[in-house]
Amino acid sequence: MKKKSFFIGATVLAVGGVLAKILGAFYKIPLTHILGANGMGVYYLVFPFYSLALIISSSGLSVAVTKLVAQARSKFHRKTEQKILKIAILYSIILSTILLILTIILAKSFSYLQGNANAYYSYLAIAPAIVFASILSVIKGYFQGVENMLPSSISLLIEQTGRLVFGLLFAYSLMDRGLQYAVLGATLGVSLSELIAMIYLVIKYAVYKRKDFYNFFESRKVEGKERTTLLKSKCVELNRGRLHNKKLMKRCKCGECKYYVSNVDISTTKDISKRLIKYAIPSTLASLIAPLTVFVDSFLVINLLTNSGYTTTIATSLYGMSNGIVSSLISLPIVIISALSTTIVPNLSSSIELNSNDTVVTKTNFFIKFAWIIALPMFLLFLLFAPEIIDLLYSGGLSTKVLDEFAFSYRILAVSSVTIIYNAFLYTFIAILNAFDKPQIPFYVQCVALVIRTMLTFVLVSIPSLNVFGLLIANTVFLIISCIGCIVKIKDLVPIKVNIRSYLVAPIVSIAVAGLIGYGIKKLTMTILPPWLLMLTVGGVIVFMYIVLLLSLKVFSVKEWAYLPIPKKLIKFLPKKIREKINLIPTE
Repeated sequence: MKKKSFFIGATVLAVGGVLAKILGAFYKIPLTHILGANGMGVYYLVFPFYSLALIISSSGLSVAVTKLVAQARSKFHRKTEQKILKIAILYSIILSTILLILTIILAKSFSYLQGNANAYYSYLAIAPAIVFASILSVIKGYFQGVENMLPSSISLLIEQTGRLVFGLLFAYSLMDRGLQYAVLGATLGVSLSELIAMIYLVIKYAVYKRKDFYNFFESRKVEGKERTTLLKSKCVELNRGRLHNKKLMKRCKCGECKYYVSNVDISTTKDISKRLIKYAIPSTLASLIAPLTVFVDSFLVINLLTNSGYTTTIATSLYGMSNGIVSSLISLPIVIISALSTTIVPNLSSSIELNSNDTVVTKTNFFIKFAWIIALPMFLLFLLFAPEIIDLLYSGGLSTKVLDEFAFSYRILAVSSVTIIYNAFLYTFIAILNAFDKPQIPFYVQCVALVIRTMLTFVLVSIPSLNVFGLLIANTVFLIISCIGCIVKIKDLVPIKVNIRSYLVAPIVSIAVAGLIGYGIKKLTMTILPPWLLMLTVGGVIVFMYIVLLLSLKVFSVKEWAYLPIPKKLIKFLPKKIREKINLIPTE
């Protein structure tokens, strides 16, 4: 993949993800006003299982489709490319339908085990979304395989817009009938939005297949002529249709059969199915960890809180604030981190493939440093503006009748802000290990971390004075253990060169100075400016000062500057040594 097109793809995904999160925030603000903290707690009880179901039915398949479609397109295998998508969609429909039926059967049991029977109808309402979202995910994987990221971003925006419109409409309309029906309406909005997004991608694929897909392969007619000539070989004619058999290929000494096997479009349904399963299983297992932690929490937290003396209403509200309000806010910087981490795999993989050891070492160290540097300001902004963020977005839907939900929410957000740093490291480490073909390592490490996290959750959440803050501590420990396990393995693959000045001293000094300046300005202007303008002004000053200080302290070496996606118009302002180094790296 060309560097330029890759960065464009990553930017499209990042922008789409951020816009979707913003729409999600706009959706959750009025939804919180309609349902309240207790209703939000019920609403989010169904999503852990929903996320698990989607991962089982489509997450690994989507990744597998992306890989296999990219491989097929690189060899111009138009029939194989279409077969991959069709087989993957078939598997996705089968798996998701089974999960839909299980959801309906187990809905009542799940709602009682989670400590709130009101979730029963929500499980029924969200069950169809499993099928729609699974098909949607597989088609997204196809478009990503052909390096077209725009349909994925647009479909994500359609999903969020559908939730915003239909979820709020249904929730508001059914609120008069009771809280459980209002939550039912919100989850019905989710199912309808997934259906609309799926229809969009199906239509998009149909249009693409008739136009862009046809044009792509028609422009490669020369390749077809070369294969036609090759098929005239007597050996190939005698063994045609059976050459995918590796034993037969080894017995053939003509050399043409090997070319035929690797370059001619003869993939069978059985062969594609095996390859899909081979790629999908490890990807699915790795993707299961994050929703599995939330799924475990959905069963433990409310029950542990009620056992420690809290009422069911307060326990559900605390869970709703932690897992609904705060988690959705923390996920916004995670979207940016995730989009940036996707650039690591192809970038680093190409250097590994070329055996460019020096480049691999430089890039690996640079990616880790860059993750640390971009995570610091996001952590500081969420820590500094936690009260203002909650007040601006959710104060109207938070109550003070039983407990001060506003105070709890912003304290939870402030404590959770540190996880942004650990998530930035973890996403980066996982991407690096994927580039080295070690995707199983993060899975093993996170499995161990999950066991420890669950034990800590049992102990800490049961302490009344800690309540949901015990869950935050357990989650932070989970991230730390995961990061340590991954970096230990990375150090076995490539030397990690930690320069104390550029890795630790300069970034920490920069963010500390910028933070102190920002805090001073906030104290002086907080009674004058409205919350949104205060955050925009002070946040802008902090980010600007942070960047200036980083540049002044020369955090990046001359080699590392070459890996930064710097706009051409700004290159002329850089020092001569850096400009020369950047010019050595081709833009494509």
